[in-house]
Amino acid sequence: LLLAIFGLATELYFRNTGNGRYSRSHFVYDADLIWRLRPNHNGYKQWGDDHFSFSFNKQGFRGEDWSKEKVEGAPRLMILGDSYTAGLDVRYEDLYTSLIQNSFPNLEVLNAGTPAWGTDQEYLFWEKIGREYQPDFLLLMIAPNDLREAYMKGIVKLEDDGSIKQIPVE
Repeated sequence: LLLAIFGLATELYFRNTGNGRYSRSHFVYDADLIWRLRPNHNGYKQWGDDHFSFSFNKQGFRGEDWSKEKVEGAPRLMILGDSYTAGLDVRYEDLYTSLIQNSFPNLEVLNAGTPAWGTDQEYLFWEKIGREYQPDFLLLMIAPNDLREAYMKGIVKLEDDGSIKQIPVE
């Protein structure tokens, strides 16, 4: 019993200190999307001898904070995706979204990637939040596992009339 109490106390300490390798979870609950990245959160990664810090903007994604007001003369590209797009294991400057941004300086790139999101969650994000940012272009990055994950979660259903219905998360 003492060992279990010690283990629980240690777990709670590391989850709540927010320091070092054992910072708080990068995820928060979302009633529609099930989970999303924690807004305004800082994290830390270590791969062997390499280590780096990363952060999420106020919307809970990698990159600068987004504004609903568009920059005149700068087309806006929103990229929806999973862990390949979020890139938590990669330095910010090495993300493919950052490489696109650097290759086209007049293009505003919004990285809307969250690890383990399937196409269902990406669709719901787009419908409920993403479209408010009025991107000129939308890129959906699909990995082979995304459709399987969407099917397994079952949070959307294709109706007979072709419409998509959201199934409440319980």
